[in-house]
Amino acid sequence: MKTQYQMRVRKDRTADYQDLPLGIGSATEIRTFTVNLPSIEEVLQKTKDLEAIQGYEIISIILIHEDNREQLGEDFDWEDA
Repeated sequence: MKTQYQMRVRKDRTADYQDLPLGIGSATEIRTFTVNLPSIEEVLQKTKDLEAIQGYEIISIILIHEDNREQLGEDFDWEDA
């Protein structure tokens, strides 16, 4: 299995929605990418200039491994870890 990382990025979208009649206080867009690279350093290096994530803030980078593939997310039981 190749080394994979899940990278999550976010961008403040409040200005895009502030004129809506709903009175939204704030809005945030979150995107998730899965990349096949050998190290976290290479993930940061190769993604820093991607146009698709310009203006986004990296909020997490998680190593995906066979042992934790099913555990990423809300179903992970930390008591059994």
